[in-house]
Parts: sequence; structure tokens; C-alpha cells
Amino acid sequence: MIPEGMQYRDAVPRLVEIYLDFLRRYQMHCTFFLVGDIARRYPGLVRDIAQEGHELACHGSDHIPIPRMDAEGFRDDLLRNIDDIRQAADVETLIGFRAPTLSMTPAVPWAFEVLHEVGIAYSSSVLPAWNPLFGWAGFVREPARIAPGIWELPISLTGLPLLDVPFASGVYLRVLPLALQRIVYRRERRANRPIVMYCHPYDIDTEQERFWHPELEGRRFYNWLMYYGRAGVLKRLEALLAEGGRIIRYDEYVQKLSKQANPPVCLEAIERLG
Repeated sequence: MIPEGMQYRDAVPRLVEIYLDFLRRYQMHCTFFLVGDIARRYPGLVRDIAQEGHELACHGSDHIPIPRMDAEGFRDDLLRNIDDIRQAADVETLIGFRAPTLSMTPAVPWAFEVLHEVGIAYSSSVLPAWNPLFGWAGFVREPARIAPGIWELPISLTGLPLLDVPFASGVYLRVLPLALQRIVYRRERRANRPIVMYCHPYDIDTEQERFWHPELEGRRFYNWLMYYGRAGVLKRLEALLAEGGRIIRYDEYVQKLSKQANPPVCLEAIERLG
């Protein structure tokens, strides 16, 4: 928990600039999932991201996990998020969403309907396995169409017994052995499967103050992991890129999926929506 009277220092612009410089060097573009608070505080930064050719997408107005809201609250949160980003960058369309802490679960099947109602075309919000925070163990492990017209791009996992975790995302990118990440990366590439991954600004912040993260509910080990391995993130990304492939925007990949004659469908999610 952040001690009373203390705040994290203002590091987001500097950290985002590090990522932007990395992408410039590789001449690649990605999707930035933005919390509404970031768009409100740093509108100039959001405009810079868009002007460099990156996609802007939603990550919730206040970074609240979906199961902590009802459908109406989730809709209001999304609409505020969309409005904040549009005001910052003057973008006409926002079609992407990632749930805070990958919190799209079987407990909130109505969430896909809400996404569709507000104009979202794709989500990358499911961790398709058991997880100590949020997970959806029965979900498919490939991009799939969800009724009523939403694409879900679940996070890529190792697929290994007892270690079925996102091998190239967030804390897992920082703490898993690079040799293991390379093995899984090569397997996914051989199978022609997309590697869906993410990084936070704090994943490269080696100078951040150490506080208890309230989302972790006092779990000491998980709080320690929040700070481990931050200095090596960009080198790990470089190592994985050296295996082949490119970083691309989510909306570009969804366009490719939409051109498929028979796109995959997640029946379980459709049944729950029904």
C-alpha cells in the first residue's frame, strides 16, 4: 500500500518515450491500451503516440477489474475511457479494449455485449488458464469471434503443465528464463500462431519506489515479483524479435482475421452470452 501522503513519482512520459524509441529503432508499431487517467493527465503524450502511427485503445477509465463492476458500471467506465482518449488525441474510432489485470472471466459474460454496445470491435482480455488473480480456463487459446461480433485475442501461454502462464507478458516476461521463452516463441512461430503479449510502463521502471500494490491484496511474493527483472525487459524483447516476426498493431491483426473464410468461434462464450 502507498504510505499516506506519498505518491509515485511522475514517470509515465519518460517510460513511454523509452518504448517509443525502441519501436522507432525497429520501425514497428504497436497498440497502446490507455487508462483514462493517463489520457487526462498527459494529453500531449497520447497525441504523440498516435502521431507516430501507433493504435490507441481502451484499458478502463479507472483500471478497475471487470468483476468488481456490474454491466452498467462497466459501460460507464468504458464510455469515460473512450471520451478521455478522444479528447486527448482527437481520434474518431477506438475499437480495442484490454481488461485491467486480464479480468474477463466466466463471471462476467455480459461484458462482451457491453463492449459491442459502445463500439469496441476486439478485446484482448482473457488469460485462458487458471490464474491466482483472474483466468478463464475453458476459453480457446487462439483468436476467436465472440457473439455479438467481438474478436477476443487471448494472451499467449506456455501450455506447460504447472507453468501455464503468459510467457512473454508483464511480470512473466521479466521472470521466466529466457531459454524457455525462446522455446515457446519458436513453437508458436512454427505453428503460425500469433504471439499476443503486453508490457506495462512500470515493467521497465528500475527506479520506482517500492510500495505495496493494493490489487495484490497483501500477497508478499507477488508484490516482490512486481519489481523483479525490470532492467532486462528490452533486452528480452530484442532477443525474441531476433527469432523472427514483427510487432504489429492489434487492429491490423484483427483486419487479417476478419478476412478469413471460416474464422474460429468460441462456443463456450457464446453459450454464456445466450
